[in-house]
Amino acid sequence: MTALHKLAHRHAYLSRPEVATASACLGIAFAHAAAPFRAPGMLGAGILGGVELDLIYALMRHRLWAQTPLFATVLIDHLATSFQLPRPVAQSLTCALLPTVRQHTTAQSLISDVSDQGFLRYICVASASALDEAALLLDLGLGQGLLTRIKAALLLLTTGAGQSDDDLNEGAPKRQFIGELDAQITEVVCALSLELRSCPWVLQQERLRYLLATIADPWLSVLRDQGVAWLFELLLAIASRKTMNTRQIALLLRASFPDERGFLQESSVAILCQELSRHHLLSLERGHSIWRTLPLAEELTADAYAMQTLSDKAPVLSELTDLNASFQATMIRAMDLSAHDTIQIIHTLRPLTPLGLKAALMRLAQLDPKEHLPCVLESLMANEPSIWLRRVANDLAITLGIAPELGPVARLGHDESPRPI
Repeated sequence: MTALHKLAHRHAYLSRPEVATASACLGIAFAHAAAPFRAPGMLGAGILGGVELDLIYALMRHRLWAQTPLFATVLIDHLATSFQLPRPVAQSLTCALLPTVRQHTTAQSLISDVSDQGFLRYICVASASALDEAALLLDLGLGQGLLTRIKAALLLLTTGAGQSDDDLNEGAPKRQFIGELDAQITEVVCALSLELRSCPWVLQQERLRYLLATIADPWLSVLRDQGVAWLFELLLAIASRKTMNTRQIALLLRASFPDERGFLQESSVAILCQELSRHHLLSLERGHSIWRTLPLAEELTADAYAMQTLSDKAPVLSELTDLNASFQATMIRAMDLSAHDTIQIIHTLRPLTPLGLKAALMRLAQLDPKEHLPCVLESLMANEPSIWLRRVANDLAITLGIAPELGPVARLGHDESPRPI
């Protein structure tokens, strides 16, 4: 993850209409707060510029937690560690901007628990459901410290999955021997582990709830009363069908809420779809009342789609070509594939998305890392017509340390082609 990529990500987020005004106000507040530290011999303009961008991004990205003491502590630690700031300076800058964030944060939200425990649950959900650790670190903008501690605790989601409730509870007294924060993290992770038993995609549903925390009424009230499971199922249905019009969505919701038929008119459903569009989950087809899921919604529902599909029927490899990128990649990860099947997918399945190819190559790396993987990567980089797929092969070869043995890698620099959108 390059510094330029980080810079572009931060500016893209802070330029969004819903946060642009508040971000500008935070910039003014930071200028006042940083003035005492601009004196000769103190902090240079370059350091303060980086601190300003990271601080404002984190405050806006997690603005619903501006009242939470632990959030401020984590942010101060991040600034002190990442920029080598004296802790009193990091604390002064952070505390100076928190009141401005609170002024620009709506009081109406789906987040009812803004305690330290609630904040840790929010970060644990993001960590446990992330597909890429580097992307997670970039998106959260809170540094490595807290994520490292959560990553260790998240092992309970796998090692504790086969334990009984009594087994998990027996571990509770042991928490007195670890730090208070680690004990809180462990408690949150254990609670999520128990919830996963009853709903395998509870992490994705929780992510959806956090994403829609500031959705406008009347749907804010509906989500408060009914939860987000129905909306998760709606997004899964739209993603599975690829598109649905407003009338079809209304009919689907009326089946889910038979007592609310009067409320679920096409006009109110259109408002819901517009809110989902504002939160980067749906997109309106130009000139029509037809809605299509965006990659974020597809990523959220991919595990549920794969689990339901594989429980209903035996998978057919050729059917993978009709799936969106997230569904395709998740199906490849979830299917019981041999090395031969995986190589067949890599070489013959088209269209194969970059995410799908990466999933297939990672599967092959697990099944047959020495015999077939280097040859497959070399073949892709030499013969694959799609520049996006060649880049996936190139990046994976570098990551796995195979690149020095492969001649074509040297000719595939990161600046030879535009980045995919």
